[in-house]
Amino acid sequence: MKIGAMTICFKKSFRESLEICSKLGVDGVQVWATSASLGELDPDTFSDSVSDDLLATLKTLNLEISALCGDLGRGFVEGKHVEEDVEKVIRMMDMAQALGVNVLTTHIGVVTEDPYDPSMKSLRWAMEELGAHGDKVGVFLATETGPEDGATLN
Repeated sequence: MKIGAMTICFKKSFRESLEICSKLGVDGVQVWATSASLGELDPDTFSDSVSDDLLATLKTLNLEISALCGDLGRGFVEGKHVEEDVEKVIRMMDMAQALGVNVLTTHIGVVTEDPYDPSMKSLRWAMEELGAHGDKVGVFLATETGPEDGATLN
């Protein structure tokens, strides 16, 4: 069994959180990857040097990234920002691939029970786009929702 921790939960700097994880003996870390202001990595400023530095640090601390957290806080059910958010999540998937991480987690929003609700068109489009890109780059999108039951998500 492997044990991991989400680095942002320690409420310390990213480096300090990684050191804490190493001292605790966890195997992997989930790294927040939406923007520098919210977390530890930003797909808009990610570069080869950022990747190289992070991977070297992880190796030194005997850690691996188990997943990137790509939660933008809005889900994909409101059409006015979905295209922009899908583009950003695609950049996060590319960042995950560059880091050798095959899982990106995100919240997709509250899924309505009504399959004809206009929000479902937006959600379906977003999931199809992200699924296709994930297939292309080898990154799985692990989604979280809200209060829905399994039948609603089917």
